Amino acid sequence: MKIAYLILAHQNISQLALLIDLLTYENHNYCFLHLDARVYSPSAIKQLKKETKSKNWHSITGRSYINWGGFSMVEATLNLLIDALNFKTKEFDYVSLHSGMDLPIKNNQQIEKYLITNHGKQFIDYFELPNYKNWGGNGGLDRVNYYWLIDELGVIEAQKIVDAQKAIKMEKPQSGFSAKIYGGSQWWTITSDCAKYIINFLNDTPRFYHFFKYAYIADELFFQTIILNSPHKHQVENNNLRVIDWKSGPNYPKIFNINDIENLEFTTSLFARKFDVRYDEQIIVYLKNKIHASSYPN
Repeated sequence: MKIAYLILAHQNISQLALLIDLLTYENHNYCFLHLDARVYSPSAIKQLKKETKSKNWHSITGRSYINWGGFSMVEATLNLLIDALNFKTKEFDYVSLHSGMDLPIKNNQQIEKYLITNHGKQFIDYFELPNYKNWGGNGGLDRVNYYWLIDELGVIEAQKIVDAQKAIKMEKPQSGFSAKIYGGSQWWTITSDCAKYIINFLNDTPRFYHFFKYAYIADELFFQTIILNSPHKHQVENNNLRVIDWKSGPNYPKIFNINDIENLEFTTSLFARKFDVRYDEQIIVYLKNKIHASSYPN
C-alpha cells in the first residue's frame, strides 16, 4: 500500500515537518506539498528540510496565492493531484488530501491496513444540493448560481457583487451543465484510479472547470460533483476518515486541545483537524509519542 499525501499549508513550519514525518518516515508513502505563495520562500523550504527526518516529500513548483472561498484552493489541489499522478518513481494506491494543520491519529500500519481492507472505496463526505440543513444560501445553490469574484476582489466585495446580481435577477448561465451538484468537506482520500478519472474528465470537459471557477468555496463542491457523477460513485463511502469538530467552538472548526484526547483515541477515523502548536502543543506531543510508541514498540 502506497499513499500519496497532498498537503495544503500556509504556516507553522515545525508542525508541518512533524506531519510529514508521521505520514512518510520509514515507509513507502510520499508527501506532495503546496506551500501558499504568500509564505513560500527558499528559507522556509530550507527550514522544513532541516526539521524533517523523512526524505519522502517535496514542494511542488506550481504555487497559488490561496484566498479563502476562492477557486485558488481548487487550483492548488489540482496542481498537487497532477504532480502526484506524474511522479516518476512511485505508483500510488491512494491519494489523500490534507491541510498542514492535520495530524494522523492512527499509525501508518493501521492506516494502511484500513485502506487495504477497504481497497477500492472512495472516502469523501458528500450531500446533494440543495441541502437546507447543512448550508444556507438557498441550500448551497447560491454558491454556484452567481459569479463570486473572490480571488479577484475578496469575500466582502464579492458578496456585494452577488447581492447586485440577485437584485437584477441575474444568474450564471448553466452552459449545458446538467449534472447533479454535490457538496461536502474539502478533505478526502480516494484511489489513484479515481484521481486519474478526475484529471481526464477535466481535460475532456473544460466547461465543468469554467462553471465552478467563480463558485463560492468551490473546494467543497468541485470534487464531490465530479466523483458522485462518475463511474466511481458506486465505490463512494460517505465518510472522509477525519475527525473535524464544527460544533464545539470557539474556533470553527475547533482547534483540538489536550481535553479532546479521549474523543480522538476512541474514534475509528484515521486523521483529525485541526491542530495548532501555538494554541495547544501538549496534544500534538501526546499524539506524536503515542504514534511513535505504537509504530516502534520495544
